[in-house]
Amino acid sequence: MSSYNAREIIRMGVEIEKNGEQFYREAAQKHSNSTIHDILLNLANWEVNHAQLFEKLAEKLPAEPERADHIFDTEDLSFKYVKAAADSHIFIKNSNMTTLVETCNTPADVLSMALTFEKDSVVLYQSMLDNMKHSDYEGKSYIKEIAQEELKHVAIIQESLEQYTT
Repeated sequence: MSSYNAREIIRMGVEIEKNGEQFYREAAQKHSNSTIHDILLNLANWEVNHAQLFEKLAEKLPAEPERADHIFDTEDLSFKYVKAAADSHIFIKNSNMTTLVETCNTPADVLSMALTFEKDSVVLYQSMLDNMKHSDYEGKSYIKEIAQEELKHVAIIQESLEQYTT
């Protein structure tokens, strides 16, 4: 059985949010449409806040990694699921944001990429929530707050995308 490494998952969360910020800022520079520009800059600023929440959560972790109690999970399937969700996240798989932005030639392209990012984030953060200890109320509240904000981002992006695809 492998050990649940909360630090690794939190580190991935910070990396995802920082990559998201970079993607949104670079995409805003590339796309001069003021509506898209403003949406992308707002998303970038929200990602900064999310990274800060993850960093606060990391500060509260114990010095020694704790193992999650998965009484019925002798194969650590829960941890493996969270790890797989993190590893498949678009901003982990594609760490060069400049190259990723270059593939987005239209506002619809950048909004589609953003929508994928935000949906990947919801899946990851929900799986993190589902696998955190019940006793970690503060950690869960941070992750829940971020997941809720990502859901709002999905709605904002979907609404904006519909303007370009209809």
